[in-house]
Amino acid sequence: MKYVKRNFLPGRIFTDMVDVQEQMDEWMATVADVRVHGTTHQRPIDRFASEAQVLMPSLGQGPLANGAVSRALWPKTIW
Repeated sequence: MKYVKRNFLPGRIFTDMVDVQEQMDEWMATVADVRVHGTTHQRPIDRFASEAQVLMPSLGQGPLANGAVSRALWPKTIW
């Protein structure tokens, strides 16, 4: 989210939510998805293409579709 806030939003003016989406789509296609990511050293569009076959079967399934259940443990200092 920080990347979007610092690189997409500054200096832009939007007329409505449709305009936001159109500008975001253009920026994603020409800037964000084609740059080389600093951590993975891959372009996000290439990385997604290589992972898509693994990710797509889970679309539309709930978070517990595979039957796995886990419990989050929070440090007592949070409460």
